[in-house]
Amino acid sequence: MARNKRDRMVEQSSIREIKLKFNNAFVLNLISFLSQEEDYSFVGNESELWLENLSHPKAQLIYINHEKEFTLTHAHYISEKAKVITDQIKRNYLMPHINVLILNIEASVDVAKVKLEKDVEFINVKDAEEAKGNQRLGKYFPAIKEANLTMDLLDAITQVQYQTLEKTIRKAKLLTTTKKVTAIKAYLLLLSVFFVYLLFRLTPETTVLIAVRYGAAYSPLIVAGQYWRLMTTPFLHLDLIHLLLNAIFIFRFGEYVEAAFGKVRTLFIILVSGLMSSLFAFAFSEYAAIGATGVAYGLLGAMVFLSFEERKMFMPIARRTIFPILLITVLFSIVFPQVGTIAHIGGAIGGFLGAAMLGILAFKPFLLRSFLTALTFLILGSSMIVRGLGRPITNEMEAFNHELIQYYRELGNDARANELSQLFEIEVE
Repeated sequence: MARNKRDRMVEQSSIREIKLKFNNAFVLNLISFLSQEEDYSFVGNESELWLENLSHPKAQLIYINHEKEFTLTHAHYISEKAKVITDQIKRNYLMPHINVLILNIEASVDVAKVKLEKDVEFINVKDAEEAKGNQRLGKYFPAIKEANLTMDLLDAITQVQYQTLEKTIRKAKLLTTTKKVTAIKAYLLLLSVFFVYLLFRLTPETTVLIAVRYGAAYSPLIVAGQYWRLMTTPFLHLDLIHLLLNAIFIFRFGEYVEAAFGKVRTLFIILVSGLMSSLFAFAFSEYAAIGATGVAYGLLGAMVFLSFEERKMFMPIARRTIFPILLITVLFSIVFPQVGTIAHIGGAIGGFLGAAMLGILAFKPFLLRSFLTALTFLILGSSMIVRGLGRPITNEMEAFNHELIQYYRELGNDARANELSQLFEIEVE
């Protein structure tokens, strides 16, 4: 059932086949350029040329007028249709603003006489030479100055058909998960191995102590210099139900993330979301933190990035599932601040930033965005460290510090007990 549903989603998200009844080579060259270089998809029909790229920063919707005189009547019709389309897009894909660009290929029209909505811009462009030299068009698409817009009709048709097929396959792969989710399975295997290892060392009286002994994020020890605990925490579980819930959550969303980002980038997202989750726990929690829930939320954060990067495919999933989960988590952290949901929020933020740093595997890298998100990650992470280092020791922490020292005394590890006594500044009796 899950596979059938996923296949239907892929089918609905595929790019429409372009079926056009005209022989204007320049228009096909223009469509080819917008598809290849600007990642637009054809969403029109045989009589109307509409192109769409919801991620484009300047024009999310393009109408190409290629066979009708652009009269005031036609301008009013296109303006009204654009308003209907943009309202639907805003509602379905949570977009506050849509810009529409009308490219008129027919005889030039006095733009001042064409009354359009404020979010609709009109540009006359009759041939390749005019398109490459048009300054207004160049502001939308700088690469058009160097574009090849003079292919003959047959080559242009072949190019558009190839690009449409390639785009369909590429975007379908973002939703079609494969059986070989290598990174996610490797991470889940490590979680299982560490769980079994710790299971044989547990007793009901020493559960928390065992967690701290083997790498839980406990603030006083991190302050004392054991920063490695920030990375070990997401790999440890001491409760089977906790492990199973996290494993289901991670596999359910992780297969989508790995299909979109690839195994290496997915491993990076896992690491940075786990690190940010531990940093939030260090900054705000006075208890020992353990578990991969922060990573699970990090994968949700990566899915949020996907929903804004590829709105048509992932925004419906985000609206139905991801946004409600994150909203409930935020509300839960407000109502019950003593529970570790603040660390889950940190994991989601880390996953989003990690995904934004790398971008989707099949897409061109956006270096400025990568730099800004990496800088944001460093600033936010540093802020959490500063906050954690400046927090005072609470009564609960002090009591647990004594208990931890006593635990090592009972194990016969006096050297470790003495080391902790010095770290916590507790006099040994």
